[in-house]
Amino acid sequence: MVVPVYCSLCIYKRRLNGAIVAALFFDLHSVHFIGGNSWFYFPAPLSLRVAFGDFSDGQGYLFDYVAALILMIAGHLVWELLALNRQVIKAGEL
Repeated sequence: MVVPVYCSLCIYKRRLNGAIVAALFFDLHSVHFIGGNSWFYFPAPLSLRVAFGDFSDGQGYLFDYVAALILMIAGHLVWELLALNRQVIKAGEL
């Protein structure tokens, strides 16, 4: 709950660190390992997970499309904020 609120506040204030934290947060949620001693450290409230890999021996991976979509959106925000920061630096040099 704290990480999404922090990221939203930082992105609202156009700070780059919030978008980077959001991208890392959703990157960790996009692929999950199943089997052995695996456990979900944070069950996502909204997910669309698709299994891939060989589950015949009880192990495999789940790919979460919702987390991957939000990761792409956060990556785009990082890209836009970097471009905005470059424009501000260029305007300050004039």
